[in-house]
Amino acid sequence: MATDGAGPSAKRFFSTEMLPPRDRLAIWREEIARGVGRLDVEPLGDGPFRSDASTRRFGTFTLTKASATGIRTARTRELLADGNDDILLMLAYDGRTLATQFGRELMIDPTTAAFFSNADVSAATAASVLGGSLRLRRSAMLPITGHIEDACMRPVARSSGAMRMLAGYLALVDQMPDPLAPAVCHAIETHVHDLVALVLGATRDAAHLANGRGARAARFAAIRADIGRNLAREDLSAAWIAPRHGVSASHVRRLFEEDGTTFSEYVLGLRLAHAHRKLRDPTQRERTISAIAFELGFGDLSYFNRTFRRRYGGSPSDARAAAREER
Repeated sequence: MATDGAGPSAKRFFSTEMLPPRDRLAIWREEIARGVGRLDVEPLGDGPFRSDASTRRFGTFTLTKASATGIRTARTRELLADGNDDILLMLAYDGRTLATQFGRELMIDPTTAAFFSNADVSAATAASVLGGSLRLRRSAMLPITGHIEDACMRPVARSSGAMRMLAGYLALVDQMPDPLAPAVCHAIETHVHDLVALVLGATRDAAHLANGRGARAARFAAIRADIGRNLAREDLSAAWIAPRHGVSASHVRRLFEEDGTTFSEYVLGLRLAHAHRKLRDPTQRERTISAIAFELGFGDLSYFNRTFRRRYGGSPSDARAAAREER
């Protein structure tokens, strides 16, 4: 393994050419495929196996580019025991990959991308591949995007505006030299989350439109955006938001229930996600935790601390300290 630069955003290179020929496949399978990619790898055919990859990690997401000879990768039931439930976006730059998950098949090629869930069994087979992936921490995306599984194993057109913006931005990030300042890393993380949410939203709303529910999808998107703009309000509720969109409070609650959550759970998740970002943001390090909590509509600091710990497995102080250690 070679490293370009230093720090959490440093690009790391892997190649089978760096390994002893006799142990090449075994080391690649255990150290790289399972250790980094959390996948099982099986080469196709009897010819020599070769693969090259680079990875770059930014807090809650990891960017990977890879090429390989004929290969089958799988997220097996055995590997599910590692507890990793990340969301994976697969991109192809050349070649075709047949992917399976949830009993469905999908061909990924330079015109089509797709999301996968690491919490579920999946497999992908390709005669040869040149592609990339974006692995996102589910806990960071869930408050922003809601029920992520709705978009998994659904074809995402690479020509769509949202997908072109995301792919272009990832290419730009991949080319950025190290070292990157903490504030830049945080900005990149935020931008990627927002662009992925845009792609996921476009995919979900397109599915709703295909089912004749375009107006409902558009209204729900507008309500979610309105909530995001008004998180500071302590009186933020379905009853407060409903008249702004010409519907009843019960209709608002039903929209969230159909999306697999509740109004209050969505608001809480969004507030906690924003708080988590601010606590990790080096430009916010002089602000007190209470100031950040009150700014996001938490009127009770003990409630904020309790729900934050339940969501992220540690206190707000722990999140701030962890970000400081990473920097």
